[in-house]
Amino acid sequence: EIDYEDYDVETGLFRETRTRLIPRRLWINLCRHNGITDKMRWVDLSKKTITALTSTIVACPMEITGKNTYKEEFVTAGGIKLSQIDMTTLGSRITPGLFCCGEVMDVDGVTGGYNFMNCWGSGFVAGTSAVQYVKQIHNNHVESI
Repeated sequence: EIDYEDYDVETGLFRETRTRLIPRRLWINLCRHNGITDKMRWVDLSKKTITALTSTIVACPMEITGKNTYKEEFVTAGGIKLSQIDMTTLGSRITPGLFCCGEVMDVDGVTGGYNFMNCWGSGFVAGTSAVQYVKQIHNNHVESI
């Protein structure tokens, strides 16, 4: 699903194309990989170009050549929206009994210790909360007998 909020009617260009399913930086690079720039009009793209973009998204071939030497590694954005998580327990607001931690949550930040701390800290909170949840269910079950 494409957000048309930034569509410029006069030029027929998107100032910024956003999707809800693909992180912004990945989307920009997928487009670039297929020769699509921000100066092109989507309506003018050939069927071949659109098919190539679609194939790239579905197959997503990537060649890993090494680690970035500029200290610009980032946690990949995406995952469960933070608005769907109770931040005190890291429990899902949608699915009771489901607890989230680490990179399954939609977090973004510089790596190099911060990501590890997020994973360890949120893992502790989610794990502790899951134990409390199970204990509460068990106690409620025992009391009802």
